[in-house]
Amino acid sequence: MPFPTPFPLPPAAVPLSASRRRRARSDSAESSEVPAKKKAYTDPLASIGGIFFIIGDMFYPIRDILLTGLQRSEDTDPTLYDSRENRLFSLFKILQKHRRTIIADLTVANDGENSGVDTLMSISGRLEAGRKYTKNACVHGIKTQIGSWFSGWNIPTEKSSRGFNHDMCGKMLCPVDYDWSDPAVKQSLRTGQGKYFAGPEDLCFLLWPENEYDADDPIHNFLRSRLIVKFILLGPNTATEKEAKIRGKVKSRAAHHGITSININTVVGCAVLVHYALSSQAQMSRGGTVARGADAKTIAQKIAAHGGAWPYETFYQTIIRFVTEMFTEDQRSSLEQWFTTEVFGEEFDRWDPLEEDEEEDPAAPKTGVLHRMVMMQKQVLREARNDGGE
Repeated sequence: MPFPTPFPLPPAAVPLSASRRRRARSDSAESSEVPAKKKAYTDPLASIGGIFFIIGDMFYPIRDILLTGLQRSEDTDPTLYDSRENRLFSLFKILQKHRRTIIADLTVANDGENSGVDTLMSISGRLEAGRKYTKNACVHGIKTQIGSWFSGWNIPTEKSSRGFNHDMCGKMLCPVDYDWSDPAVKQSLRTGQGKYFAGPEDLCFLLWPENEYDADDPIHNFLRSRLIVKFILLGPNTATEKEAKIRGKVKSRAAHHGITSININTVVGCAVLVHYALSSQAQMSRGGTVARGADAKTIAQKIAAHGGAWPYETFYQTIIRFVTEMFTEDQRSSLEQWFTTEVFGEEFDRWDPLEEDEEEDPAAPKTGVLHRMVMMQKQVLREARNDGGE
């Protein structure tokens, strides 16, 4: 069976608009000769935009990322910037890795008063088009295929019957601070009423290996969920006798785009896609922005204000920020190394992770597993720095 990754190759060609297709058909009808088939135009920026969805960021506007890269020097002290600005700059460096001429593209000589702005909008638009194409393909693929990935779960085709309305989906999406076997928990999560609520900081069981979450050591195996590895990066055919063949296909597709290792952005992006596929939400959107540490009532109001859309961007950025700011370099490297080996095999064991700028500690939420994890990691970071490890 072909490799069924929801991360398809980015668009190889820019499709013709409806008006251009009509003109093409008209020209063809009027011509007495059979017209030669035109070669599709390949847009390298759209391809990079598709790659960026996988290894960069799912939500931040690419225009903001490009502006940050233009306005900031590589040698600038990161402590002079806030967390968002440092994040944008790290994303620009990812774009620059795959398009080394990006600065030259953005700083072309001005031929007119607005040419610089036009260039920025054009480049960001082409990158966004590639990212949007890949996002839509990923979301559609995982939404329709995930039912066949979980043997015995009987995941319904109808999206509204998933999420907390489905026992196994609900178990994976249930916050780890709650007991899914408690009828009161199920009822509250299903109705959105009562004292139990699942916000973007209420990390769920999906983010740990099944049955391996340890309340006393929540950092252990965080994000090392084999569901993410097997069913997102490798696809459903993960039987032992086929695994080597599947990994070979992953390698060839990834190597075609210069992707030979998995970074934190990819890991968290995969987790978000699985979360959405298991949820009852019909469409995946960024949802409302939820402040760190917001209470259940505030989160519920935000979701209601956005048509019931769960705050996926806040969920995504919260996990990204926790791992990049609160993990030591060794912890980040270990996590990326583990995923890289699981996906690509032993030949990709040697992986030099992207250097992460040290930023100020995030404001921790007041309760929940994320708060405990932040407190634990602060102590780990202090010890690492005292030992000269950071």
